[in-house]
Amino acid sequence: MKVSIHFTFSFSSSSLFQRVNQCLRNACHSSNIPGCMKFIDCGRGHGSNQPDLTSDQWINNSDAVACLDSSSNSFPYGIYVNAVPLTIETNVVNKYVYSLFWGFLV
Repeated sequence: MKVSIHFTFSFSSSSLFQRVNQCLRNACHSSNIPGCMKFIDCGRGHGSNQPDLTSDQWINNSDAVACLDSSSNSFPYGIYVNAVPLTIETNVVNKYVYSLFWGFLV
C-alpha cells in the first residue's frame, strides 16, 4: 500500500512540475524578456549566477509570479491546484508529509 501511494505521488508530482514548467514557459514567451528560459530550466546556459536587469524583470513579471500562485487561476492545474505551493516550499518536512497523504487527497 505504501509503495503504491509513493508511486502515485511520484507520478503526480512529476505531472505537477511539468504543468508549472509549462506555465512558466508560456509566461516567458509572452514576456519578451531576453534569455528568460535560463531562469526556468537549469539545463540552459551556464553563465554567471549574478542577478542582472533581465533576472530582475523575470522575478517581477506578473505572469511568472502567477504561475506559482494556484489561486491566481492563471493556468489550468486541475487536480494539482493544491500542490502548486509545493514547488516553492523550502521545508522538506512539509513536502514529505504532503507526499504521504497525497493518495488520500486524490
